[in-house]
Amino acid sequence: MKRHLLHREAERELDAAMAYYEQLRRGLGLELLAAVEHATRLIQEFPEAWPLHPASGHRKVVLPRFPFALYCLETADVIWINAVAHAKRAPYYWRDRTVSPPT
Repeated sequence: MKRHLLHREAERELDAAMAYYEQLRRGLGLELLAAVEHATRLIQEFPEAWPLHPASGHRKVVLPRFPFALYCLETADVIWINAVAHAKRAPYYWRDRTVSPPT
């Protein structure tokens, strides 16, 4: 099973979304985190289960219960999660993010 890494901006997106949901209802931010962690495990186990976007090479993994999707790019040794993107906001804003080791 390949390891996964979150892009620095994807981490910020997740943190912001968790904070927002936590304000709506205590514990809801943690439920979002659990949904992301579950999706991440599925991505690691079955990286080819989601359709490949022909232009970007990313796979889109829609989260149940929350209006978010993970955009993932598989390389030889790692699965990069480049975005934790809200479904109703600017599409493909994350396209220009590069995959590189975290600093």
